[in-house]
Amino acid sequence: MRYIVDFGTGVGNSSADSLDDAKVIAERDATYTQSSIYIIDRNKLPDDYDSDDYDKATVSQLPWCGVQPEEDDEVLIDFGDYGFYGEWIDF
Repeated sequence: MRYIVDFGTGVGNSSADSLDDAKVIAERDATYTQSSIYIIDRNKLPDDYDSDDYDKATVSQLPWCGVQPEEDDEVLIDFGDYGFYGEWIDF
């Protein structure tokens, strides 16, 4: 598995073989965590990596917005008054 889907919870990360598969997993399994979801490329991590190395290896982010979406917001997953996930940001 090349990609790590980090849901920002500290546990329960998933893995995928492709970036597209990682995004599908992230969207399918996204919950109300009040945290952005990150996709990390394992090939960019050192062998002895820890979570501090994730910034350098992050290839995509599903940003969390902790407010009710407004009319002009790009919304991928909506949690009503509590917030939403916007569109993917690829790095």
